Amino acid sequence: MTEVPMDEEQLLSQVFASPASDAPRIALADHLTRRGDPRGEFITLALSEAKKPSRKGKKRLDELQTLHWTSWVGSLSNVLSDSGLEFHRGFLSSCIIGPKRRGFGTGLGPKGDDLSTVGGHPPFFSLATDLGEVSKDPHWCTVERLHMFATDQASEELLASPHLGNLRSIRNISLSTLAWLAAGPVRLIEKANVHAYHPPSESEASALIALGGLPHLEELDGFWALCQGKKATEGYAFPWLVDGQLSRQLRTLNLGVYAVIAMPDWLEALARSTSIEKVDCGDVQLVRDSNNRLAQLEIEIRGPFPGHVGRMLETLKIGAISTIVIHGTVGLARRPDTVEKLREHGKRLGATVQVILPAPRKKS
Repeated sequence: MTEVPMDEEQLLSQVFASPASDAPRIALADHLTRRGDPRGEFITLALSEAKKPSRKGKKRLDELQTLHWTSWVGSLSNVLSDSGLEFHRGFLSSCIIGPKRRGFGTGLGPKGDDLSTVGGHPPFFSLATDLGEVSKDPHWCTVERLHMFATDQASEELLASPHLGNLRSIRNISLSTLAWLAAGPVRLIEKANVHAYHPPSESEASALIALGGLPHLEELDGFWALCQGKKATEGYAFPWLVDGQLSRQLRTLNLGVYAVIAMPDWLEALARSTSIEKVDCGDVQLVRDSNNRLAQLEIEIRGPFPGHVGRMLETLKIGAISTIVIHGTVGLARRPDTVEKLREHGKRLGATVQVILPAPRKKS
């Protein structure tokens, strides 16, 4: 019996059904190339570039993507910004949900509408296009990274799509939406960025403590607003973070620069965590030391001794930190008073102090 050749829709369906496999992409590329469709060249070249990148190949891919991307993503083109687009192995892999480039980042929508204060917090807004309808498009199947500029309701309409099962990273969602994801079916999401302006409700905190829907989540950031002037275990109900599954599962926690002053509280609160390898607070990072304790501070100093770092070091308990590693610029080498001050802090804490400076430039 002669095998009936598949049409483009059938070949696309196979790609969406097996996004990790190259075989259906190759079959589709061959079919499109025979028809003279430039997407055939794009997929073939993208598969080659994924294995052995070249400047010439990337340039050609960029040319084809700029010319044709809107016809390669189905109805998704109605809700995607034309900035931040990434294709991998010939298909959409990373994108931003938001307005087109014109007006993007200014608080204005595609038609100049003021969208800067939806929900009270810029720059999130409700898209005119129904994300619930767009969520039915199987072109989402290959997307691994998603950056949201939408309200909670619009975000959750989209994230409810069964076609987003390949999603690994989500940016710009609220703490409420993160809790919604945590309470839902199991997903492959490994990294989440939240805009956390308010503490979670009681039910949201329960979902975040259990974290049933996000068993693969390893990196979480976006807490600068909640940490501003607050302590780890006070004010904003942080027990949902330090006492729940998150503290046993996360590898990286980004709290933002405002958490530096509360470092003593975070040290105590995260002492029981066996998974967290790094707590990122901007120019101060808490990492594991040679004894696998979360007790090594990495501090970056570009200029004069930062006041907030000094206040943080003054409040640390003796023995809380084992090592302080200072990463300085050439300017720090010319400020022995700053280096000496850091060594004094280390001595009081019983910690080893290492100062790492760039090699001086050779005179020509």
